[in-house]
Amino acid sequence: MDRERKIYVCQKCRNKITSRWVNDNGWWEARYPGESISGYWISQMMCPWRTCADLLREEKEAEDEQYFYNFVLGLPYIAADQKIPQSLFIRNITNEDAETSGWNVMGADTGDENHIVIGNSKGIFWIGKIKDKPNKTRWEYMAELIQFYDVRVCVIDGMPWTEEALRLARKFPYRVYVNFYKDDPKMLEVIRWNDEQEADDKQFEEEIKVLVSRNRIIDDTISALHRGEIKFAMKSDDPAFKMLIAHAQTMYARTVTNQHGQEKREWESTTGVDHAWHALLYWHIALKKGFKYEPNR
Repeated sequence: MDRERKIYVCQKCRNKITSRWVNDNGWWEARYPGESISGYWISQMMCPWRTCADLLREEKEAEDEQYFYNFVLGLPYIAADQKIPQSLFIRNITNEDAETSGWNVMGADTGDENHIVIGNSKGIFWIGKIKDKPNKTRWEYMAELIQFYDVRVCVIDGMPWTEEALRLARKFPYRVYVNFYKDDPKMLEVIRWNDEQEADDKQFEEEIKVLVSRNRIIDDTISALHRGEIKFAMKSDDPAFKMLIAHAQTMYARTVTNQHGQEKREWESTTGVDHAWHALLYWHIALKKGFKYEPNR
């Protein structure tokens, strides 16, 4: 919307876009090509009988922003204090050469594609997504990345590809850990490493599990970004870095009430396309394990 001229315009050239032009030339374009689910965003901005001026007037006269977002734009309304701001990432860009700083850790979110984050305490230098190819599976590619970057600790999503994740853990024993989101019943710990728990005759598959409180690790990672403890040795216009920010910005905090009438705050995604963000969470978990291994590095 061009608010001054009260017309729809192209985001790039700023020329006017009319309903007739959209009808004759418009098409649906996938925001996330390759996803298994296809959804459509329907907005009143598409209605040829509703002008840009109409919508701007309705925005001004609406009782609150939530009504306008939900029923006019067809979008979820998220207050600014409920979202993860882009500035948290941009301001943590560093020029330091993190790739040669050693003691690298990895986070991996799994799915039809595996989203990967690699870095160390100096900064994150590799973000990407990998998929199966005719001559190599994404799991083989992950193994190569672990070896090439000498990854000391890797935390990988335990669902839905549990057996594949465990197989990778067997290939790199006590370097690859498999994550499951599960709250501590006593709410004492955010992260529980099974290999640090005292128990007799634990199976390897149990030892390399890590149990994490989902909402608390999200809060913890956001706090670390606020404190400047997570750096990005990348350019601001790097497509992979921009993908991470986009995935993070699908997250929002909401308050829910359980069956006992108790309220709690939890994080949810507007679209479910949050894979790179979860890879960052797993990377942060791996970094914490690394600090336990070599606290003075």
